[in-house]
Amino acid sequence: YGGNYRTGKVVVFNSDTDGVRWSNIDGGIGGTAAIRLRHAALYTTQSGRIYVNGIVQTIIMPRTANDPGWNPSGFSYYTLTASLNAGTNNTIEFY
Repeated sequence: YGGNYRTGKVVVFNSDTDGVRWSNIDGGIGGTAAIRLRHAALYTTQSGRIYVNGIVQTIIMPRTANDPGWNPSGFSYYTLTASLNAGTNNTIEFY
């Protein structure tokens, strides 16, 4: 997985093949969960793919404030729902 990791909290995607994977996500008793992503799309609306346990969703993230300093005012939130397995047998991938 490519990308430029900054401060352990921000991932910068430089191409369509960059991504991040979270493994061993605790789904509690399982079922539908809300997943919230904080994002910045400085210049244009961006699309991405999120896989939750292998099931893909395409997401569209609107352009945010033009803030190249990565200040909180330049971020927005995107929330989606997905099914999680019970326990820690869950993987989320974002491209």
